[in-house]
Amino acid sequence: MLNDHFTCQSTFIFRKMRLLPEQIIFIKNYLHNIKPNAQIYLFGSRVDDSAKGGDIDILLLTDELMEKKKIRKFRVDFYKRFG
Repeated sequence: MLNDHFTCQSTFIFRKMRLLPEQIIFIKNYLHNIKPNAQIYLFGSRVDDSAKGGDIDILLLTDELMEKKKIRKFRVDFYKRFG
């Protein structure tokens, strides 16, 4: 069962959401490995249980800029795994 909040060294806040548990774990672990102290937030239509479809909007707050190639690699790896 999913908790209202997930925490690790990085702050990971996903409240009610329309994501599979496997997607949550992937996002949390992948981004934690890149930026351990980052805060990760889900926003947009995926936090609305009454909405359908929609992309996955993630806000990653870090102390420093993240390289575009790391962001791109995260997106590619996510889509390869989950479509």
